Amino acid sequence: MGAHTTTAVVVVTAGSPSENALKLSKTSLIPVGRVTFKVTHKGLLAHDFRVCTRLVASSKANSCVGRATRKLAPGQSQTLTLTLRKGRYEYLCTIRGHAPTG
Repeated sequence: MGAHTTTAVVVVTAGSPSENALKLSKTSLIPVGRVTFKVTHKGLLAHDFRVCTRLVASSKANSCVGRATRKLAPGQSQTLTLTLRKGRYEYLCTIRGHAPTG
């Protein structure tokens, strides 16, 4: 028998409840592994969603290097699927000025 793999789904809302906010349906996953982030933009300004592909090793905010969605216009959606190991991961909008205010 082969190993059964599942993909966790996390719904991400960009631009709500405030314009530069990113709201996740889950912030903890057990078990870890494949995760699909379903990102929907509900704000007025363009946004993207980036997840670090490496564990956060610094307390410096917004030091994320990872994979991201394309820049989303209001009303657009995109999925992003990653395989994550056990640990803490940072996420943010990479558009200039958004992360510090969201």
